[in-house]
Amino acid sequence: MGTIRSKELAARYQIPLNQAGLYPEPVLDQDNAAALLPELEKASKGCPVTIYATHRYSTPSERRQAVDLCQSAIEVALKMAKRPQYVPQRQGEGHDMLLPDLARVKTACTTLANAGEVFADEGKPLEALAMFKSAFSLNDHLRDEPVLISVLVWAKTYKQIAEQFCKHTGQFTQDPWAKALLVGVFGQVHRPDVARCLLFEASTAAQDASQTCHLHAMVKMGTTDYENGAQPESPGPLSQVSLEDKADNWLRFQWGPYVTETWGRFLEQVRKAPTDYDNVDNAERQFHSAFQTCPMPPSILAILLPEFGGLSSQFREIVAYQQLVKLGFGAIASGHAPDVSGTVDPFTGRPYRMKSTSESWTVYSVGKDRNDDGGVATGDRESASDIAFSWDGKTASLRGQ
Repeated sequence: MGTIRSKELAARYQIPLNQAGLYPEPVLDQDNAAALLPELEKASKGCPVTIYATHRYSTPSERRQAVDLCQSAIEVALKMAKRPQYVPQRQGEGHDMLLPDLARVKTACTTLANAGEVFADEGKPLEALAMFKSAFSLNDHLRDEPVLISVLVWAKTYKQIAEQFCKHTGQFTQDPWAKALLVGVFGQVHRPDVARCLLFEASTAAQDASQTCHLHAMVKMGTTDYENGAQPESPGPLSQVSLEDKADNWLRFQWGPYVTETWGRFLEQVRKAPTDYDNVDNAERQFHSAFQTCPMPPSILAILLPEFGGLSSQFREIVAYQQLVKLGFGAIASGHAPDVSGTVDPFTGRPYRMKSTSESWTVYSVGKDRNDDGGVATGDRESASDIAFSWDGKTASLRGQ
């Protein structure tokens, strides 16, 4: 049967069918931030949902009142941010496994950033910086999770916190101590661990492929002998499958051995030369190279595997955000315009671009469309847009796709 063949391939290529096996066993000790999740859940019950978006409150007094309602949650979030690791408990196997509570950690990060905004409103830049720094530290726990969705949540939360932080840069620069600390908050650039994310995707695909095939799907694809172990040289024409059918999970089941072997070959290459996948540029190149000789036609592969082009674009985007923020705040702290020589825009491989006047400057990436829009950033993911960090001498702004 196809499911047996899939399991054999998963064993050959050492793809864990139980995603829980990808994670270390958690030790709920004083070093593990996940040990505080129950405490965070309890403390968050007294918070209004709207606290997680304090920009909905129009005045500083309203924002302060909202943050005051979440003091217990803020205290727990601060303790979590000081823990060196985050290894949540998992239960079950395969798709029955409970993934880490990303939403709750993201909420804790946002709550800390909201408290930072309130301190900035009140003219307390050092207290505000401490809150924002803790928000970034806690969010970094999500980046360390070897789950693709966790990395994407980390990236989205980073951008949200950074944009909140930029709005109050004027207050930070007025205090010499706070100004000196700006670079410390944004001193590092983290690149997503592409290989680990893809291992989880491979495990998910192999887990799907090891399930029992749906007979009606095989009839539609013209491969009814597939369940008996036959592997047709030429899969049924993709044109016979409706758009609605393409979205169904049974396509993964139907092409189980093909997708398992494809992922297996890819992971085999990753293990042989892991440094080839240490950044998104290398990984994208190797990804496409590995699949040029895969046993599946590209049209089927595009359905069964993640759309890597979109994924790599998001990875490039978060690297650009971090680098631009580091460049921008470094320049603000030094009192000089950013020096883009030697920088590398992940979308072009060339230095970031700059435009300036006597009173302001903007340093920017051309973004995923790779067109130079002159540093214009709409903030609309559906529009052509650059990713830009701007400074007018009083206020910073960070906008992108």
